[in-house]
Formats: sequence, C-alpha cells, structure tokens
Amino acid sequence: MVKVGDNIKAISPYKPGKPISEVERELGLTSAIKLASNENPTGITR
Repeated sequence: MVKVGDNIKAISPYKPGKPISEVERELGLTSAIKLASNENPTGITR
C-alpha cells in the first residue's frame, strides 16, 4: 500500500470547465472561443 501525505490528501479534486454551449447560454454570447486549461489569449509571456 502506498502512503499518501496529508498535504496531498488536502488537494481538492479537479473540476473541469463548463461546456462552451453552457457558457454562451449563461452569458448571452454567440461566438465564444474555447481554450484548453493550459492556453491563454495572449500567448507566451516572459
């Protein structure tokens, strides 16, 4: 059996984002663009 530290146990589970259709409906949008979790609209920053 693997021992897991308390600090790891305290991490909350990942909650995936809403489907784009739901976001558009909630915000009254018609042409939203879906980005992956590791993307941003401004590109690479240094």
